[in-house]
Amino acid sequence: MDRSKRNRLLIAILAIAMFIPTVIAIISYTREKNGPVDTKSVVSVTLTDLSGNSFVYDNTSPEKEVLVDHIMKMKDKGVEITVLPDAVTGKTPYKATLNNGSVDYVYDFYFDTSGNKSYYWDYTEDKAYSLEANDVADFFRTEYAESLFPEASYPVLTISASNTAVAAKEASWAFKAPSGEAVFVDCSSRIDAADEKYEVEGGFKTSFDKAPDFLHVEVTDSVTGETMFNGDYSNGEAFMFDSSAEAKVTINAKWYHDDTRSYEGELKYDFSIVSTDPAAFYIGAKEIQNGELVSVTATNVKDPDAIVFKCEPSITSTPVFYRDGDYVRGLIAFPIDCQAELNGTAYKLTFEYGATKQVIDLSVSFRNYQNNVEVDYNVTDEKAALYSQETEAEVDAALEGVLGAKSDAVYFDGEPFVESATGNITRFFGRSYTVKPGDKAYRQLGIEYATADGAGVVAGAKGKVIYVGSFTLTGNLVVVDHGYGLRTVYAHLDSASVAVGDVVEKGAAIGVAGSTGFTNTTGVYVRMYVGTTPVSPYIMWNDGNWITFPAP
Repeated sequence: MDRSKRNRLLIAILAIAMFIPTVIAIISYTREKNGPVDTKSVVSVTLTDLSGNSFVYDNTSPEKEVLVDHIMKMKDKGVEITVLPDAVTGKTPYKATLNNGSVDYVYDFYFDTSGNKSYYWDYTEDKAYSLEANDVADFFRTEYAESLFPEASYPVLTISASNTAVAAKEASWAFKAPSGEAVFVDCSSRIDAADEKYEVEGGFKTSFDKAPDFLHVEVTDSVTGETMFNGDYSNGEAFMFDSSAEAKVTINAKWYHDDTRSYEGELKYDFSIVSTDPAAFYIGAKEIQNGELVSVTATNVKDPDAIVFKCEPSITSTPVFYRDGDYVRGLIAFPIDCQAELNGTAYKLTFEYGATKQVIDLSVSFRNYQNNVEVDYNVTDEKAALYSQETEAEVDAALEGVLGAKSDAVYFDGEPFVESATGNITRFFGRSYTVKPGDKAYRQLGIEYATADGAGVVAGAKGKVIYVGSFTLTGNLVVVDHGYGLRTVYAHLDSASVAVGDVVEKGAAIGVAGSTGFTNTTGVYVRMYVGTTPVSPYIMWNDGNWITFPAP
């Protein structure tokens, strides 16, 4: 062979050699992509459970081989079925992703903890399979199955009303597999070794979402080292400080093994508390009557919206609290039809804020606003037609949002109201009236003054005009917001002299008395509300049973 031929042959061989690795790589990739995955070829695995927790392992993780083995055993012994059953459609699956270095193999697992009805979906093959019960049972004995048993979920401790979750410093937790075995889970991701410090108001509550069998709490003054408490405690109980303090808190909680439930464990906590002075609540009167209101003052409250109010017996009115300098104020309305008795009903008013829970007794006695008098209300046929359920509903619907909205400012100074007109009262709060003609009965929840033509109507107290309008039932009306949720409505006006947004002083003119709407006289109709609850205006006058805001 001459030299030139040998050179051409050598060049051809070298060219072929250069392409061999590429060909081999292409063939290898094609096999990896199209061929089945096996345990040895997996270099990383990700398993996402029903709670969204992801377990991610690669060749550097000793857990990888064990998890992959469980997944492969279940997958390889699966029996192909036509389609996934309807029972699992729409349910959240476990999602497993196995990677062999270049390709992801993705599977959805649907587990049934009560029987032999577990399945998986192979995204590579687009096929469904049923799982072998023994292999599923083996998986249930691993910590990865924890989310399948939500009743045995890891406990959560929150402190105070802020629901601040606290991480444990040490933890041991197990759930019960269907086989009855206790499966201990890896709690390392739930442990927080940092020195945590929490700000609370007045104290703190220990509140576990799973009540422990044993709960020991130790509280130590961080400044003096003095032990403030050391003993057993109850879940949800509040630990109160007498004044502002900084303390170290240690908690040990245990859930013992019990064949009747599906979990057991022990958690230990260690954190610091910085507490302000506890909140305190005061009411403006110890005795009121149905249809009246009572004022509330609170101290050491940073967030008025965080106050929780409860009343027993229950009432339909819920107070809204407002900042007033260093204090927080509110008004509680007791509807005219609340459960008042002749000898006084002891209502229990409960105020909760932070760790504070304070109960105050209020006596609500019965007032017979009717005075045993049946009153006929005579109007013309034309005026009688203006009163109906429909015309009442029209006003209620229009004013519900106006009366129910939170006040944007406080104008009321806590002093008595002035009367809004100088005429005689012809319709009284709380009395029932029969409209003639038509014999339509209704209960009066305001007062009506009869005045001279052209008489002025004034605001009972300082406030902001929040509504001006006209309705079939009320005629022309004005609504004034005094703050704290206290509002007055002035109806049947001939005309209004104010506009929405105006701030009026006590005794300032808001309009002229009239006879618009359902009325039989020239005058003004005045109704007082706390929120959306009508209350008696009598106690707000100088000569009434005036209730002022209490001083601490």
